Amino acid sequence: MGLLRYQLPELFLDTDKLSSSTNIGLVIEESAHLLLIAALFQIVDGIQTVALGALRGLQDAKVPMILSFISYWIIAFPICYYLGLHTPLKTTGIWIGSPYRAGFFSALLQTARFLLLSGRLIKNHPTEKLKTKKTNYGIIS
Repeated sequence: MGLLRYQLPELFLDTDKLSSSTNIGLVIEESAHLLLIAALFQIVDGIQTVALGALRGLQDAKVPMILSFISYWIIAFPICYYLGLHTPLKTTGIWIGSPYRAGFFSALLQTARFLLLSGRLIKNHPTEKLKTKKTNYGIIS
């Protein structure tokens, strides 16, 4: 997506009809810039999606829902609001908030939760208890 960031907007714009317009260059430049942020978002959102799927596989849905709510509304929304409306970043500021939400908070929290729960499962698995159990003769069964 990053390599074709200037060509992709042209696929959706009729540049022949709009060639007389001076704003077409600005639209393509802005959309090319936002596509770079979208490419980053795709990577971190993929990590978050895998972590959420793994937690669902462990029958854990309530805590990930709360973590996602915190990431979306308590952390990312104020970042998007501030960067979009109170800084010169404007549109770019709003888009910068999305990777923060997905990657740096939600994906990180979901992955940490998965590692915690799976570590507990491994520790409490019956075969792990058998490996550490010793008989009277000192033989590991």
